[in-house]
Amino acid sequence: MSTNEPQAIKLTSSVDHVGVARDFVAEIAKAVPMSARQVYDLELAVDEALTNVVEHACAGRADATVELSVSHAEDQFTILIIHDGAGFDPDSQPDVDLKSYIAERRVGGLGLYLIRKLMDEVEYSTGEDGLRRIRLMKRHPVNLDASEPSGL
Repeated sequence: MSTNEPQAIKLTSSVDHVGVARDFVAEIAKAVPMSARQVYDLELAVDEALTNVVEHACAGRADATVELSVSHAEDQFTILIIHDGAGFDPDSQPDVDLKSYIAERRVGGLGLYLIRKLMDEVEYSTGEDGLRRIRLMKRHPVNLDASEPSGL
């Protein structure tokens, strides 16, 4: 498959729009030769990343905006989330110890862990324009069986 022009939507920073973003990504991914499992992984990663942006980076600011663009080239599906919220250094977060996390019955705090497990590449950056960027990339072989296991 040849390179497609990126498709994008712009949303206000609201948890109400997380589902809109997830559906937007899924609709595009379903048109690509990807397994149902990979489409689900993309939906979950976008859900986690955008929820983090809304709740932490934009901290409930009603005037905050988020742009989500999706592109596909050969075997790479890339999602770019651009926002005007606070920056985040993922390397400052400790690795999650799932055994103790489950034993303690903790709630929340697994977003970054899930994103990293589900995506092949995850990059956080700040552009020259001062806007924050989260790039999520998933590779996929062209002819996949729909029963392929998740990245988890």
